[in-house]
This record gives sequence, C-alpha cells and structure tokens, in this order.
Amino acid sequence: MAPNDTPSPDPAPTPERKGILAFVQNLKAPKPDAAATSKPSTLTEPFTDKGQLYHHFAEFSWTLQQNNWLRISFIVHVALATLIWGGGYLAITRPTYLQIGAPTLKESAEAFYGTDYTTVDPKLTLDQMSFFTISALALLHQLDAYSTPPMPLLRGMVDPSIIEKAQKRYDKNAKLIQQQKFVQNLVINRILNPITNPQTGTVAVFVEGYFAMLLQDENGDPVNRIEPYRGKAILRFTPVSELNPFPFTLEDLTEVVGKAEAAKWDSETEKFFKK
Repeated sequence: MAPNDTPSPDPAPTPERKGILAFVQNLKAPKPDAAATSKPSTLTEPFTDKGQLYHHFAEFSWTLQQNNWLRISFIVHVALATLIWGGGYLAITRPTYLQIGAPTLKESAEAFYGTDYTTVDPKLTLDQMSFFTISALALLHQLDAYSTPPMPLLRGMVDPSIIEKAQKRYDKNAKLIQQQKFVQNLVINRILNPITNPQTGTVAVFVEGYFAMLLQDENGDPVNRIEPYRGKAILRFTPVSELNPFPFTLEDLTEVVGKAEAAKWDSETEKFFKK
C-alpha cells in the first residue's frame, strides 16, 4: 500500500460555539452546493424516533395540543368572568328577598302586650270608656245556676285581685245558687262623666244601675228581685293586647248594693258632679 493511500484520521470536530462567535462562524462557512443537497421530496436518512424529523413533528404536535389547551382555558375563563359579572349585576338589580324566621321571645312579648302605643286611638272617647266599663262589670257580676261565671273572659281586662274576689264569692255560694236556680245580671243604666287623676294616671268612672235577680223560693215559686247598684271603677290607660282589645284596664272597684246604700252613695258623690 502506498504511503499516500493510508487513510488519514478524521479531523477533530469543531467545538460548537454560541452567541456572536457562532454567528461569525456561520458567515465564514462555505455555502453548500445546491446540486449536492438532497431534494425536498427525498429523505437523506430513515424516519426513526431518533431522527431530527421525528423530533420536529413531535414538537409541532405538542404545540398544536398546547394551543388547544390555551383555547379551552380562555373559553373557561371568559365563561367564569361572564358568570361572575352576571351574578353581580343580578344581585344589584334584582329585588332583595327577606326570609323571616320565628320571632324571638322579646318580639313575641312585644306583640302579645302590644307595646306599640300608636295602635291606641289618641282621641279616646267617652263611648269607648263606657262600653268597656259596662262590659267588664256585667261579666264580673254575671251568675247563672246552669253555667259557670265567665271569669276567664276578664283576664287582661280586670285586675287579677278583683277577679279572684268575685270567684271566691261564687265558690262560697255555689251550692245555694244551684238550689235556688239563681240567675243574676247587672244592668248599668247611667255612667257619669269620668274624673281624671293626673298624679296617678287613672280615670274614675262612677256608674249607676241595678241587679236583676231571679230565683226560686223554698216552695219552688219564682221570685224576682231588683237591687240598686252604685260603683266607682278606676281605669288605667294600657296598650291594646291580644287579651284586652280595649285601651283600659279595670284596676280598682268600689261598689255598694241596696236602696239605702245607694242613696248614701249618691249624697256623698254628688259634690263631684256639681256644675
């Protein structure tokens, strides 16, 4: 073999340069011959998973997938932003709905006792006061051998001590009432002008009337009796409640029964009504 035919070793690969040096090296490198380059339709090396062409298409496919995810993310963000802004707009423009729960103990007490004084008519008339007085006294003295007294109806309208006193009077004479078939009703035929007491905040109402009583004697014969009645009812202005539909409460009661007692009462109270 001739000395010139000995293959020379491959030159050492030129180290890869970066930056400005790589740009200058590319300018100095000779341009490849167009005839020596492969045609676009031909492959210089087989298409394998290690070739540059494979990596090129792989990166290109990942770019498409990344673009799809970006589109989906953009659509989702736009939808969420629209939902949030739409919800805020509806919250501002739509009416507010209030859900009312069960009342508290304080609210129940205020509703029960009617603490709102504006519900009471500020122009309290004599008719209101007269109707309340007549109703309270009539129920307080109503007796019937065939039924129990209507004391529960007076709760909230009459002071409990007055109701208790009337109940005890009935319980004491309940047996006699049954034996005599006793029936009693109080009739109020006159109510005098009320007298106010600014110091105590009460009103004194003087009434005149009579007791109409029906009973049976020992022989079973009916007996009718009429007894004059006089009374002074002390009323206090109270708020309207569920128990008492009137703006008054009967706080105290003074009364006499009988012809002589009524005459004495009239002479003593005449001074309050002199003009």
